[in-house]
Amino acid sequence: MAAQSSNSAISKTIQQDWANREYIEIITGSIKKISDFLNSFAKTMKNEYLAANQSNNYESNQINSTGHSPNPNTLINKN
Repeated sequence: MAAQSSNSAISKTIQQDWANREYIEIITGSIKKISDFLNSFAKTMKNEYLAANQSNNYESNQINSTGHSPNPNTLINKN
């Protein structure tokens, strides 16, 4: 009877171990998905920032070289 009880305890421990491993695998997969999303988002935002900064630098250079804004909506008619 003691051997059967010992085998039952070992079997239960093994089942719990596999359940824990499956749980850890699910959590690890979820963390990886979140990490992939955040890395993709950061890359997109970096590219958007660089494009906006490049556009801003171009407009600043146009203003500096001509003395006028290249955007007609920013000009004020004082007549």
